[in-house]
Amino acid sequence: MIRGTIAGAAAAALAASVAAAAPAAATVHVCGWTGDVDVLMSKADRQVSSINLDRFVRKEYGAKATVTRVSPLEVELLAPSSASVPPTDASGLIDNIVSYRVIVSTPGRDKTSARLQLAYRGLCYRSVDFAPITQIGSLGVQSPRISAEKALRLAQDYRRGHSDQFPLENPLVGLQLMRATSAPPDFGVLRWFVTYQSAPGLEQILAVHMNGNVRIVVP
Repeated sequence: MIRGTIAGAAAAALAASVAAAAPAAATVHVCGWTGDVDVLMSKADRQVSSINLDRFVRKEYGAKATVTRVSPLEVELLAPSSASVPPTDASGLIDNIVSYRVIVSTPGRDKTSARLQLAYRGLCYRSVDFAPITQIGSLGVQSPRISAEKALRLAQDYRRGHSDQFPLENPLVGLQLMRATSAPPDFGVLRWFVTYQSAPGLEQILAVHMNGNVRIVVP
């Protein structure tokens, strides 16, 4: 599901003049995050293999429930709520989520789907969440031919050419990589979705295709 929720908050850094006379400012640890989504996805895959999924599944669906399949669903790179991230800087999007679809089998019942979400601060693992899902908003995700950084540059170029409709001052909310089922006409095609805040509670979304084309999703 296309979502532009801003998650988390980054610690503020003290000004250089104050830092010299004050204790060291709090820093945000991102564990080497550079904006490379392939690195994030690889780390999440390793994390999933170390998680006791059966524990989550049995708690939610009963003692006889088993995991049939786990597959990557979508990736979200989100700007921290307290920071203004430059519109072409993927490394500034540090509140990151990698989601997986978990197919669950229970004797005597139809197979059902759940969502496993791994949350990161940059590449620093933070938490895991597991919950049933009733609607699949993505058909999956894979390594993109266009990087997050390039997707942001292409979207920014589009905004420069259409600044009357997509004002450049609208801040970057984040990126989603997914094969969306709710963004016609290209059903299930792998795309980057770039979200900007146009007003409090309102968003504009551009889709960046893997061939470099940019299309409007939410004007």
